[in-house]
Amino acid sequence: MNPPHPRSFKTTAQRVKRVGLLVGLGAGLLVNAAEALAGTTVRDVLIGVRSLDFLKHPPSGSLDLALIYQPGLAVSEQEKTALVDAAGSGIKTETLTVHLVPVSVSDLARIEKFHFVLLTSGLQSHFQTIFERTKGKSILTMSADLDCVRSGRCVMGVVSQPLVRVLVNHAASEDAVVMFDESFRMMITEF
Repeated sequence: MNPPHPRSFKTTAQRVKRVGLLVGLGAGLLVNAAEALAGTTVRDVLIGVRSLDFLKHPPSGSLDLALIYQPGLAVSEQEKTALVDAAGSGIKTETLTVHLVPVSVSDLARIEKFHFVLLTSGLQSHFQTIFERTKGKSILTMSADLDCVRSGRCVMGVVSQPLVRVLVNHAASEDAVVMFDESFRMMITEF
C-alpha cells in the first residue's frame, strides 16, 4: 500500500464545511443496527473517516482501514461483524472510499501495511502492542474507547453518543508521526 499523496490545498472555509458534515452524519444511510452496540458504532467510524480530511496530507481515492478485533471476545467480534456488514463495499465520502479490513490481534504484524487502524472494544490488553507496532510509522490509530487516547496509546478517539466528541492525544500523534491541520485542532479536544 502506497502512502497517501497530498491533495491540493483546501481553504479553511472548505475544511469548516466538512466539520458540518461531521456533525450531520447521523442521517447517513449506514446508521443501522450497529448503533445499538455499546462500543464502536457506524457513526463513530463515519466521523473518524471524515476526520481524515483534516490530516496535513489527507488521503484521497480508495484506502483500506485495518479493523482490529479479538477472536473469541464477543463484543469485539460483534462490532467487527456489524461494522464490516454496514460498510459493505466501502464507506464513501466526497474524496474517499474506505474499506474495512478485519485484522485479528493474533496477526498484528499486518497493521504496519495500513495507514489507518480502528480498534474494536475490549482490546485494552493490546493497546501497548498496537501502539508499539504503529509508533513512528505515520499510522493513525482510532478508537471509541477514549481510555486508549487518554493513555497515549491511540492517536484519536471518536464517540458520537450522546454528543459527537473527537479527542486527539498530542503526544501519541507526535509519536506516531500523524499531523493534523490547524483548523481541525481548533475544533477538537487535544491533550
